[in-house]
Amino acid sequence: MIKGVINDRLELKVAVEISNEDGAFEAVEAVLDTGFGGDLTLPIDAVERLGLKYSRRVSLILAGDQRMECVVYKGFARWFGRAREIHVIAAEGQPLLGMTLLDGCKITIRVRPGGEALIEEDLEEA
Repeated sequence: MIKGVINDRLELKVAVEISNEDGAFEAVEAVLDTGFGGDLTLPIDAVERLGLKYSRRVSLILAGDQRMECVVYKGFARWFGRAREIHVIAAEGQPLLGMTLLDGCKITIRVRPGGEALIEEDLEEA
């Protein structure tokens, strides 16, 4: 189980442990963004500090059909106690946790400032 908390802006913040392939994990606090279809975004200074390896460039379509060129890096998240390979998009601003990383999870949220969220592996078969 992974725990998160609702902040005063009613955003769900979750600590995610991130690493490069050498395995030294560092906790990063990210906001859950249900409109983001990737794994995770991090500012470039965090990508460099973590030593994530370049993967590729992608073109993303943002809200309002705005196009943005981004660089994707290979990283690992400690997810339910296991290292899981993820794609990290370098993007300025608050780190975002996307829906791809949450695929196969069940989330329970008490939406109010200070409310708790629980992210669990959904072990039920679809």
